[in-house]
Amino acid sequence: MTLLIPAVWYRARAIIERRWGWSPVEEEVLLALREKPGTSASVAAELGIPRQVSEAAVSRLMRFGLIEIRIAPEPALAMTDAARAHLLAGRSLPERAQRREMTVSLVFDKLGGSVFRRREVVIKPVKKIPKGATIVDFPNADEVETDLSMEERVRHLLSSSLRPGEVFAMVRANLSSIEKRFIHLDLDRVREGALPEGASDALCAAVREHIASGRLPAARSSQPARPACLDSPIETNVAPDQILFGGRDHLDRLEEVVDAARSDVFVLSTFVATQDDAKARDGQDRVWAALERAVRRGVRVHLFFGSSLDEERKHTRAMAELQTRLRAAGAGVATHLEP
Repeated sequence: MTLLIPAVWYRARAIIERRWGWSPVEEEVLLALREKPGTSASVAAELGIPRQVSEAAVSRLMRFGLIEIRIAPEPALAMTDAARAHLLAGRSLPERAQRREMTVSLVFDKLGGSVFRRREVVIKPVKKIPKGATIVDFPNADEVETDLSMEERVRHLLSSSLRPGEVFAMVRANLSSIEKRFIHLDLDRVREGALPEGASDALCAAVREHIASGRLPAARSSQPARPACLDSPIETNVAPDQILFGGRDHLDRLEEVVDAARSDVFVLSTFVATQDDAKARDGQDRVWAALERAVRRGVRVHLFFGSSLDEERKHTRAMAELQTRLRAAGAGVATHLEP
């Protein structure tokens, strides 16, 4: 006999992040180059450490934009302006971050709330039901699962398999798929104690109760019911002077909003243009200048941008440049990397 359990099959790319700080050796190397540019050899001699250690530290610091090579008056290693701004302000060096992606394929059981890896269960499309199978229907008025609702289940699934120091950051919603499926359970094997690894206590109890009594268990919605107010129409009147046309109007309104801010400014953008971007230089300088005026009044600035799609890290570098500029004006800047 076969028991069909309602489930959702979710596939996505998960972003895994690892953060770590700087060692005393790297900080000493950076401090050694603060006043006087030099080479890996001169730094090693000054600090009394092996040259190999000095070269490795310099390589890591250059990779994260804290040390650069200057050509004039002679080729030498020197501290970047971003690193100098941190040290002069008495702040510790920013943590290093590294991200990687991995494919996640999980099955969420709608009867007992179990989260299975795809390979641990047998699933079939809802249209391919074998003859004679006992079916547990999907919950009535069940809310549609979304990337947001599945994200916590991905976190739960990956918690035991990440490398030391790694944490789950998010899923790439633009590369995901969610499909309804049925989990096929062979009741003869279940009677012998064979349930998929990761089955929840609720699922085990429901299946055993069905075997003992013959009563069909009922699946329940895994999400809160949608508030009725969301389905009610909302009337909105828009005056002609509230409609913005073109980039110039948007810039004017942004400056107006930021200049009126008293406590916090939240900026949500899909990208951050660099200062050398000729197409955006004029408008960009107006935006940055408005933010500078705000932070000088004590306004906190929150910057959101989609770094998960920033394959070449150009927007990340531009954001670091913006942070340095705002912090030099005395800002408290909070950067949020998730889209």
